[in-house]
Parts: sequence; C-alpha cells; structure tokens
Amino acid sequence: MNLHSIFPFLQWFKLITKESVKADLIAGFTGAVIVLPQGVAFATIAGLPPEFGLYTAMVTPIIAALFGSSRHLISGPTTAISIVVFAAISNHAEPGSAEFISLALTLTFLSGIHNFPFCFVLFVPVVNFSSSFCVHLFHLLKKLITYLLTLHRLNDSRNDLHHHS
Repeated sequence: MNLHSIFPFLQWFKLITKESVKADLIAGFTGAVIVLPQGVAFATIAGLPPEFGLYTAMVTPIIAALFGSSRHLISGPTTAISIVVFAAISNHAEPGSAEFISLALTLTFLSGIHNFPFCFVLFVPVVNFSSSFCVHLFHLLKKLITYLLTLHRLNDSRNDLHHHS
C-alpha cells in the first residue's frame, strides 16, 4: 500500500486547472445550498442542536473528498442515520441535553472506529459502484446491531453500578 492509495488527493494536484477549480467552486456552492439546510434538519431529527448538522454537512464531505470516497455515494448525514441515532440514544438521555450530545458523539466516534478498517478492504472499489441504498442499508444494519448491543451492555453496566452502591 503506497502513500497515494491512503491519500488519493496527492495525485490530484497535477490535474488541477483553472477550469476545474471554477467547476469545483460552482459545484461546491450549489451543493452547500442543498446540504446545509438538510444538515440542520437531520440534526433536529437526531435530537441534536442544529449547529451539529452544520458541522456534519461541512466537515464530512471535505474528509470524504480528500480521502477518495466514492464519487457516486452520499457522504454525510441522512434521514435514516438521524432516526437511528435518535432511536438508539433517546431512551438513555433527554434529546438536546449535554448527556444526549455526549452519547451521540460517542456513537459517532465508535461508528468511525468501526468503519475505519473497511477503508483497507480490497473490495472497496466494488462498493464504490454499488447502489447507495444497498451500501447505506448494509452499514445501517451493521451499525444498528453493534450499537444496540453496546448500549444494552452499557445500560446493564450502569444498572450493576446502581445495584452495588
């Protein structure tokens, strides 16, 4: 595995032209008009303050673009992921509270840790051309099972602590 496979944006510098920068800026502004309001809505659906939607809508596509995510799939929040986050956490903390935000950030971090090894799997080029729905469904089900089990274990641990004190 060479440096260009880990950081594909290093190869792109020689492809940058005045026309490509102009086209990228237009595409970026056009995307922002759609993605930023969606991010606010997705954060609200997830039970988070609206500014978290703005952060997610801005940071996720930049990281996805730099590290060569699929040009065909969605990067960033979706309605389904927002609903799963809300459903997984809302029984454990009041939506919008500091504890809820902490749990959501923990869930997000665990999701990233869980998905990181898939960056190095050899079949990633095949996934890049798979249906967005199929890929999201696979990841959603995988994450849902993992996090529901994790939250169940955390809840059991919390109950054990309360019973022993």
